[in-house]
Amino acid sequence: MMMFATLIQLGFLAILGSAAPSPAPRGVSCALCPQADLAGEPIVASSGGTQGVPRFCGFQANATENAAPTTICFYGPGGGLSYASTELCPPTTELYSPCPVVP
Repeated sequence: MMMFATLIQLGFLAILGSAAPSPAPRGVSCALCPQADLAGEPIVASSGGTQGVPRFCGFQANATENAAPTTICFYGPGGGLSYASTELCPPTTELYSPCPVVP
């Protein structure tokens, strides 16, 4: 019975270990949202930016309001603009490395 409990504990630890993000391979970079769009509107929301996932960046003129972003930009893994809701999205953004890998 004791050996069975130990095997269950080891299996549980293996599952926990496999769920944690692992670092990306060397040389892999991810997009980092600009702090403002081309009109100077500050960033109010962002997500994504893990290996293989576009970075979402949302900007709004009045960052004190609790409203949806007025400018939405998506940046690919190379830092280039892949989607823009307006012409106010910067065409490129900075990269950071390593980016996390999410299983």
